[in-house]
Amino acid sequence: MEFDSHVWAYEYCDIKCQLIAAKYNQEFHNYRMLYKILVDKLVEQYDIVTCVPTSKKHIKQRGFDHSAYLAKIISKRIRVPYRELLEQAYDFVQTNNNVTKRNENPMYICNVNLKNKRILLVDDIATTCSSLNHCSYILKRRGASRVSCATLAYQRK
Repeated sequence: MEFDSHVWAYEYCDIKCQLIAAKYNQEFHNYRMLYKILVDKLVEQYDIVTCVPTSKKHIKQRGFDHSAYLAKIISKRIRVPYRELLEQAYDFVQTNNNVTKRNENPMYICNVNLKNKRILLVDDIATTCSSLNHCSYILKRRGASRVSCATLAYQRK
């Protein structure tokens, strides 16, 4: 794995309904309720909080960027600046892809010099960890000294 650490608050099966309601029905109170346990697990020092980019198609469908929303509330709570560091090189959706396809697809771009920066990379769920891994790889290539990942949920294989 390219990232240095990964913390999560819940097993996916335990909060699946709340995540779906937050992500697809804009029930933001679910994110605000769920993120507090995750914040308590963030014990490292960070210079920047960022998120895994959401496809433009999903943002248009949902009316908001769920990963950025979550990253911003975590950033505010831990008092570390939020910055959009990554963007997708191609606009595609990963939702129905298997592990092999997910590892082939994610292509992210970062145009920021991150020399010696400690990054907290946020997403709502980690299933295969391929998005976290690919984003971490790009952030480290741009100079980040450490990339720590935080997700609300983790789905064990």
